[in-house]
This record gives sequence, C-alpha cells and structure tokens, in this order.
Amino acid sequence: MLLLKPFWIYGCVSYWVSCGSAHFSTLPDIWSSRHFTLILSAISAVFVPLEIWIASRNFEWETMFQVDDSPDLVTGVLTLASIGHVIGTLASYWLSVVVLRRSGLDALVRSSVASFSVFFAMIGVFQDTLLYPGSAVEYHEGVSYPLSHFLSSRACADSYVIFSLLFGPVFSLLVLIPSRYHSPSHRSLLLFSILRHSATQILLTNALLLSLWLVGLVPTGFQLTRLGLVTGILLAAHLGVISPLLLSPTSSDKND
Repeated sequence: MLLLKPFWIYGCVSYWVSCGSAHFSTLPDIWSSRHFTLILSAISAVFVPLEIWIASRNFEWETMFQVDDSPDLVTGVLTLASIGHVIGTLASYWLSVVVLRRSGLDALVRSSVASFSVFFAMIGVFQDTLLYPGSAVEYHEGVSYPLSHFLSSRACADSYVIFSLLFGPVFSLLVLIPSRYHSPSHRSLLLFSILRHSATQILLTNALLLSLWLVGLVPTGFQLTRLGLVTGILLAAHLGVISPLLLSPTSSDKND
C-alpha cells in the first residue's frame, strides 16, 4: 500500500485545490496561502502520523509482504515514507496549481479523479495482495483466504475504518473551507466535472482491464468477475470524495 500512497496524496491535494480553485487561480504567491498551510498541516499532522501508526501495526501488509519486519527495516521504511509523504504533498500542491492555471479547472479535476482511480482500482486488481489478511509466511506459501477474512482483519479495521473516522473529517473540512469562494454555478460546474470524469474513469478502467484479461496480461489469479469488485470500489470511493462538496454552502447561501 505504501507504493500507492503518492496517488492518494495527489488525489487529495489536487481535489482540495479544485474546491478552492477561485482562490488558488489568482494567488500571487502560492506558498503564502492559508489554504496551503491547512493542506500541509492535514498531511503532516494527521495523515502521516496515522499512516505511521497503521504501517507499524501492519508492516508486512503495508509493504505487500516484500519487506521483513525487523526493527531496523521498519524504522527505515517508515522514516522514508514520512518524508516522502511530505515531499509528495509539496510537489502535488505545486503541480495542482500549475495545472489549474495552465489548463483550467476541468483538467485539474480530471487529473485528481484519475489519481484516485488508479489508487482504488489497484486495490481491486491486486486483491490477492492488497486485501490479504494473512501473514507474510502464509502469503509466500500460497495460503489463500476469501475476501470476507480481510474485512474482519486488523489491517482492514486500521486502514479503512479507523483511518476514515479520523482523516475523513479533515478531508471534508478542507473541502468545506473554500466554500466561501463558490457561487452556485461554480459548485454545479465542479460537481458536473467530477461526476463526468468519475464515470469516464470507471468505464476506461473496466475497458483496460478487460483488454488486458483478453491478452493474458493481468495478474495471476485475476478473474473477469473481479471487474465487479473494481467497479464497486471506484463507485464507493468517488461518491465518498464528492459527498463533502454536496454539503458545502455557496457564497450566495451565506449572504441570504
């Protein structure tokens, strides 16, 4: 999972910039923005500690069962991951503002949706690894478990349930804060763009996986029925991303 986190970070940061596009598109100095400070704080003060806690408790799973859980390796990997998350946030913010100013809001939304889609689609595609509930020894011995076992595992509880409960409000807050820059038409345009690109990404992902399956280039154990799992994960993820925006008041709402 650690290898996929750059997609998650860029997806979050670019989405937050999209929600505050009226503000970020006119900033004379993008690094002095209060919203940038909030974004960096959300990642460094909330996301990174959560990630370190989850990874320390589920190290083999987080490293896709490819790294031994010896103390020195755990410390080194988690340190590098923490630094990488912060650097990734800075790079994602800069790139998001560049895309917004050079190519417009629709292009930024498209890149954000695509990044989220890659992250969540990979979970479905590599289900046998990324949703594996057993130990590294069992994984390398080829012991298989049904998906239901992962849903009751500590890795699932930590990385999806607890993470969502703690980071979800922060994610939503950074969507709601820029709402004072929204007009009703701006929010409608943003929502339409997100929905359109989400639907497009789901169709493209399924078409690509179907094509790879037909030519035999999918991971071992991949069955065509897994497209349903990928589609379900993408639908749930994109709806979760959109939901805070539906609750955000517009500038006209605040004036009434």
